[in-house]
Amino acid sequence: MQGDQNFSEYWQAVWVRKWLIISFILITMLLTFIVTIFLPKSYRSTATILPISTERQSLSSILGGASGGKPSTTIRIFLESKALAERMLGKYDLYEKLGRRRAFWADNDPAVIKERAINKFISNVINVEIGMDGTVDMSVEVGDPELALSIAGDSIDYAAKMLNDNSVPITFIPVDDPTMPSKPYKPNMLFNLLFAFVFSLSAGVGLVFLESYFKG
Repeated sequence: MQGDQNFSEYWQAVWVRKWLIISFILITMLLTFIVTIFLPKSYRSTATILPISTERQSLSSILGGASGGKPSTTIRIFLESKALAERMLGKYDLYEKLGRRRAFWADNDPAVIKERAINKFISNVINVEIGMDGTVDMSVEVGDPELALSIAGDSIDYAAKMLNDNSVPITFIPVDDPTMPSKPYKPNMLFNLLFAFVFSLSAGVGLVFLESYFKG
């Protein structure tokens, strides 16, 4: 009974301060909305390809290539390779943008900038995953939708060229061509506002509970 009484008192305190809590929620969501608007935007272009081994052109070969085996893994290696990263960074003049750091103490030696840009391209810009059906899902995420589309398309073309130049007996069929992003992938306005709502509501109610608890 004592516990129920205390709980009732806490909720009574919340009800008394409801407008304060609501104001806190609205202010938090407004600030989140404003900050999200001014955050750098990134756009994602996606594509899906089906790897096929060219050593056999039978139905069993095609199904074998779509089972998540070596062809998919090989294509992923080429798409995430340093050679492809260097090609895209050079073609679209992205070394400085991805590799230079603004801090005055940062090491911005050309060789460091180049290595940093390559690592960032492989880890942050291009993403490659192998689906359960053996398809290769690739995405490119940058700050411009047209650039994302161009890099995605050129990455697939260059991966095909590297496979051919290295006499790798693998080819692939486009399942879904690279898409033009219609809206930013990040930041996610809806997610940020929902998070701000849940956080501010929890914080507001929690602070009222604490105040009531310490007041006895």
